[in-house]
Amino acid sequence: MFIAPQHQPEGFRRSRVWRALTGSSLFLAAGLTGLVALGLFLANQILVTTPQGLYHRVWETAGEQIYDPATLGDWQQWEHKFDGQIHTNEDAIKFANEMLKSAKDRYTYLLSPDMVADETQRSEGNFVGIGIVFDFNTDPNTGEPVLDSKGNPSPRTDANGYPIIGKVMPGSPASSAGIKAGDAIATIDGTSAAGLTLEQVVKMLRNKQGTTVNMSVVRDGSQLPPALLTRAPISMPAVTWKLLPGNIGYIQLHGFDQLDAIEEMEDAMKNLAGASSIIFDLRDNPGGFVHNSIGISSMFIREGTVVQIKNRIAGDRSNPQYETQTVKLEADAMVLETERTDKPGKEVSREKRTPYLLNGRPLVVLVNGNSASASELTAGALKDNGFVVIGEKTFGKGIGQAVLLMPNGTMMHITSLRYLTPNGTWPGDGGNTVSHGIKPTTEVKMPGKNIEHGSERDSQLKAAVELLQKQ
Repeated sequence: MFIAPQHQPEGFRRSRVWRALTGSSLFLAAGLTGLVALGLFLANQILVTTPQGLYHRVWETAGEQIYDPATLGDWQQWEHKFDGQIHTNEDAIKFANEMLKSAKDRYTYLLSPDMVADETQRSEGNFVGIGIVFDFNTDPNTGEPVLDSKGNPSPRTDANGYPIIGKVMPGSPASSAGIKAGDAIATIDGTSAAGLTLEQVVKMLRNKQGTTVNMSVVRDGSQLPPALLTRAPISMPAVTWKLLPGNIGYIQLHGFDQLDAIEEMEDAMKNLAGASSIIFDLRDNPGGFVHNSIGISSMFIREGTVVQIKNRIAGDRSNPQYETQTVKLEADAMVLETERTDKPGKEVSREKRTPYLLNGRPLVVLVNGNSASASELTAGALKDNGFVVIGEKTFGKGIGQAVLLMPNGTMMHITSLRYLTPNGTWPGDGGNTVSHGIKPTTEVKMPGKNIEHGSERDSQLKAAVELLQKQ
């Protein structure tokens, strides 16, 4: 079941589709696909058609929606390229993704019905699985995640090529079995995990509630006996918070793609209303809904510009038109300034804003190379409005995707927008061509890999605490 997000500002409700700013696929509770966003879509796109009709609808939609139609090249050549080879929905999905790949945009692709179901679960914050999060590779020169051909980060591995677990969720089947962060998965149901892609690991770990998976791990160089894990429901909160010594409130937002992310952030801020200052942790946050990013940024910004978003208006690819919307905050309202390339003038509207909850307290934002997309929008908005950002340069994804329900239960993610921070910074296109990222106010590196956030070795959090203690 697809559920419309509940906190969409009125000014965005008039848009044709929901937009998502999603970074990399990082979370694998239950071996599900990664953190990605769901959207609303037009009723006439919810239909059943032939496999050939599905393929053609993808071809047509790409031309109408993609941000820069020039990336499609000679798009006409693809319309009938696979006629006679498409007999099933699986054929249509396969050839549609081959077609979309030619645009050289790793964030534009067609999802199968099974993957759509996974995304629905993710947006609701509920999973069935074993409760693990994978660590992944970064480029030693740039610090950016190493992505595979589908735009997913490649899992970090040990010397044997076994994928390393970055986090185990408390109370999960993996936790109950004694599996720990830093363990490397050696076998899954008797099959070696060496050299597997993230997608392959996901597929092997994913299944229904009550089913089991036999998994062995390597710890400190020794392979432990296999553990039988029973997949179970796992609730993934969007927000975790606590009060640190010195009356410092600490809030970690894990993703912007859950439907209740704004509500959870409001609860955290209200529970920390007595804190003298706030640390807002966006590390390893891969992104999500645009409206969640704007709403959450509004809790920290009393007045000022949040973001400028340039959207492709669906239409003829030979004459693309765009809408630019600048989002500003006043004390009692959100102001939307909209300009279109196909119409003169500027439209200005005022909408209800998310409440300002910082109340003048000092704020420090934490980011790293895995802070992507909507988290970069938020970090950029806060930095440009005068708040301190500590950590490492962010991922570099200043583009967003329309999320469209397509025929036969499929769903299409297609890059349809770019955004700029208030000072005009474009983070980049997530590695398609460039990844500029958001540079922190104060650069602080972690002393090693696989260091748990909030632990004694967390140098970035320590730097934030020390800064706030001096104020």
